Amino acid sequence: MQLDSIVNNAIANRGSVNTAMALVVDRSGSMYPYVQKVVESVKNFISDQDKIRGKASLTIAQFNHEYNVILKNQDIHKVDKNLFERMYHIYGGTSLYDAALRAISDMEDQLKSMAETETPKRVVIALVTDGQDVSSENTAEKVKAVIQEKQRLGWDFLLLGSDQTTLEIGERLGIGQQKSALFLADNVAKSVKVISDQIEKARRNKVVEITDKERTTLLLPGKVDL
Repeated sequence: MQLDSIVNNAIANRGSVNTAMALVVDRSGSMYPYVQKVVESVKNFISDQDKIRGKASLTIAQFNHEYNVILKNQDIHKVDKNLFERMYHIYGGTSLYDAALRAISDMEDQLKSMAETETPKRVVIALVTDGQDVSSENTAEKVKAVIQEKQRLGWDFLLLGSDQTTLEIGERLGIGQQKSALFLADNVAKSVKVISDQIEKARRNKVVEITDKERTTLLLPGKVDL
């Protein structure tokens, strides 16, 4: 019976690999006009990831000048997609660098607590913001050093931002332009959809890289299918 269960799970999970993902969302005061779009996009993100067969864990955090974990290391197939809406509150400034380091630190702790057989094959941390860092205690140089260390271990990082310097920030943090993208502020829902599509690639053990089509769509006003 145990062997049958193992075989059945292997068949169900075919084509996907165990993945740990973290979605880190800006909640600074300037995000106020886009609250409902952010909420709906996160709900859609959870629904889309839930549809993918296979094992994956999700952490969701929100940040301004502080960092708050909404959901920690939860089975993607058991996530309450309404939880984010109940806890997403807008105020404060933007501490992007601090948020990036905290997300990495939390992921490290998560992986250390796992049995070797549970260790994910892929790790993805995605950051969504509408502005530049204005209040971090940490520097971009420090974040870059940590990110590059994790990239050497196979981790993927994504940065989606509506500030015109987003690609420059991606380079400064070591994320790189291939995994950073600029979006119109009103297109925050599209940005989360791009993140979802890229994480799906990771879960299918493919290369994570934002496409030119996705970049173009993020800069087009109105509803456009990705």
